[in-house]
Order: sequence, then C-alpha cells, then structure tokens
Amino acid sequence: MTKETGKDRGADDPDSARAVALNCAPPDVASNLRKIRHQQGMSLETLARLSGVSRAMLGQIETGKSVPTIKLIWKVAKALGVPTATLITSLAELPAAVVAHSEISTITSAGGGFVLRPFEAANFRQPFEFSEVLVSPGHREDRAGGLLGSRATLLVTSGSIDVQVGQDEPHRLLEGDSILFRADAPHHISNPGVIQAKGYLVVSPPRNSGR
Repeated sequence: MTKETGKDRGADDPDSARAVALNCAPPDVASNLRKIRHQQGMSLETLARLSGVSRAMLGQIETGKSVPTIKLIWKVAKALGVPTATLITSLAELPAAVVAHSEISTITSAGGGFVLRPFEAANFRQPFEFSEVLVSPGHREDRAGGLLGSRATLLVTSGSIDVQVGQDEPHRLLEGDSILFRADAPHHISNPGVIQAKGYLVVSPPRNSGR
C-alpha cells in the first residue's frame, strides 16, 4: 500500500530535529514502529524481508522487550520509507488534537481499489486505530493478520462490504451493519456491489501491547 500525506518531511527537516532535541520524554520506539507498520498495512514478515532485521527481533521491539540500536532503527526506517526521527520522536501529548481534513494521511492499495484514511495525531495517543475505509466496486483486499490478540470492528455506512476472516465463510454487511472480528488473522475485505462502499474501521491492539 502507498501512503500520501499533505506534507512530507525529510530526515534533515529542522522542525523534526528540533522536536527530538527539545523532547525530554524517552522515545516510544515500540509504539511508533507498531503504528507506522499498521498504517502501511505491512506485515512483520514483509518488514523483516525489506529491512534485513529478523521477524523475531521486530516482534521484540514492538512489544518493548528489546531496545534497538541506532543502526537497526535506521534499517527499519529505511524499509518503511520514513525518516529515522519518526521512530524515535516522542512529542508532548496535548489534551485534545484537531485533525484537519487536509492533514489526514491516505493509505491506498495498488490500483486504488482500497483506501484507508486514519484519524490520528502524533501528539495525541489513543488505545486504538480509527480509520475511514473506501472500497471500489468489485475490489478484494487481502490483509495479513496483525499483532496476536488484536481485534477489529467494521461499520458499513454506505454500499455493501464482504468480510472473510481466515477460512470462515464471508459475511455480507449492508449499510448500518457492523462486524467484530479477529484482526490478528488474515482477512479479506471486498465490495460485491456496483457503487463504492464506505465504512469505518476500529482496530484495538492486544491489551498487553503497551499502547
């Protein structure tokens, strides 16, 4: 999947460097890595292949069981296509954060048949991922399972969406329908209709993930 943002910043961006320098809180590399990987729809296996860091090590980093070296962080950031500072920056959290429409990142699958628009702010943490989902007519999106123990809820607001979890039978959702399912299992989201389907997806990480 590709990610488009309203404003991209390079590793040498002075504002990014200033944010790191002024931060007194320790960086939450585990949370940052987990969030960015999920945003990009990338599995641990894929990230391991692209970065040259073992899946086991990546899993330990995401669960806070291992503290990565700067060299390892650089390799992972390069594989994710983000500045290294993105993984090691900890911003002071605000009591509230407004996300303007122009600032929402758009994550699009190949061909644009599946679009995720996550509602999030770097300086406001929440214990779940909340995204708008758009699925083109006839498109099927195959998604790898996330962290073990993660759960998801999908609410359809227009059109129809089929959701298949693992080898289970597909579940058809019409406008107003919702489904709760295991996000840690491979699942497939498709649009059997003739118009674009729209919904909202909430993914909750495992309770012991430290988010």
